[in-house]
Amino acid sequence: GILFTVIVITQVLSPLNSRCYEYISVDERRYWDDGCNIKLPFCNNMLQPSCNCAVLKLSNHNISELPTKFVELNALRDVAINHGPLKKLPPKMEELTQITNFDISYNNINEFNVNVLYWKRLASLSLISNNISIHNEGIWKHPQLINLDLSNNKGFRIPLGEREIDLPQLIYLNMLNNSVVIPEKLGI
Repeated sequence: GILFTVIVITQVLSPLNSRCYEYISVDERRYWDDGCNIKLPFCNNMLQPSCNCAVLKLSNHNISELPTKFVELNALRDVAINHGPLKKLPPKMEELTQITNFDISYNNINEFNVNVLYWKRLASLSLISNNISIHNEGIWKHPQLINLDLSNNKGFRIPLGEREIDLPQLIYLNMLNNSVVIPEKLGI
């Protein structure tokens, strides 16, 4: 009882870092306030508040590059950053190991050099309508990936070798408007 009371009092009286917005955008506070749908201020330590987020949904944004602090949001599970000028992801995206759904559709991403094999819980990856021509080959070997939408990325290639593709859980693949050859391994 006493421990519970101490935890509750500590959490109620602890001020949350007023600079949490810097994890998403260096200059727009609203992206944290409006975009982080599930804030977890006591995720890593019950007695010390921190900036963390489980679900991030941003649409019609003006972010061109996510800050390097973005990868410190280690509670992220569901990310959707759509319809904006996003060109670049920060390094070390693999540190977001809790990701289950990742959607950065309708942006200006040229490279997706994230080794999604570190995202062991990833079920859905959506990179629709970007300009991606360079990507990490881990996309084609993820053991848990169910939905993969890479449509409208001219130049996004599929490996043609039998051993280069291993997606045992894949149910949905969309490569529309990519001008690629779909290998027999994908069952098409």
